[in-house]
Amino acid sequence: MTRTKLFIILLAASVFTNAHHAIAADTVPPMEQTQEQQMAPLSVRDAMEQLKVTEGAKEELTITSQDSDSGLSSSYNLKDDNWKLAFAYHVNSHPLTFSDVAGLDFAIGAKMWPRTWLIGYMETAKIRFKAMSEYNQWRDLNTSELENTYETAVLFGLGLSYETSYIQDFLGYEKMFETITASGSFIRIHESYKNENYTGPGIRADYGVHYRFSKAMHLGLKFSYNLFSTKRPEGFVDEPQSIRHLSISWTSVALDFAIYF
Repeated sequence: MTRTKLFIILLAASVFTNAHHAIAADTVPPMEQTQEQQMAPLSVRDAMEQLKVTEGAKEELTITSQDSDSGLSSSYNLKDDNWKLAFAYHVNSHPLTFSDVAGLDFAIGAKMWPRTWLIGYMETAKIRFKAMSEYNQWRDLNTSELENTYETAVLFGLGLSYETSYIQDFLGYEKMFETITASGSFIRIHESYKNENYTGPGIRADYGVHYRFSKAMHLGLKFSYNLFSTKRPEGFVDEPQSIRHLSISWTSVALDFAIYF
């Protein structure tokens, strides 16, 4: 047998062997995980990866709508939102004294990261003194005239807002989503009983549930918590700061409307 024929035979045998191994690898079923592997606890990394694919933790929210006439459905992704303007009307969160707070706020938001907004807001409100100052024991709260005065407040702030869609799974409405917002704020309030002005920093936290009834608008409700530490100017030289201090805290419920573009 010549060397050429021997080379051809060896080459053909090699090709046949490799092809047989490849076919066998494709036809062998994947090995099932053992019971120990299935019961092994997830690592933090694996748990976070699973969380990312759940409905409430998608990178961006998707809203689905259906035309009532044609029956055709369409969807749009909230990642296409870049800016929003929001308006809200606030009342006291206690249903029996809802008129103790009446406020109107305007907010503008810019999309910074997936599902995360930078929010700036300004609010003007009329607030009953008793509803916002229950922690100031040094005040003469026995005076009904003071308790029932309505003070004028102007506040503004800047914060971050995060969107989630867990409520879609809970209620089954694909057009609904939630927002959680935290803001650093500043307030100026005029106390009419003694004709004094108080200013100071504070915080505001909002939780909102919204219905995206069109691609460009939503309507919803939000719950707001406000907390401020204020003081007035000195009435005389070296007046103690404790006398000039006024802690302000109240909660409100608001009807919320926003436009996206």
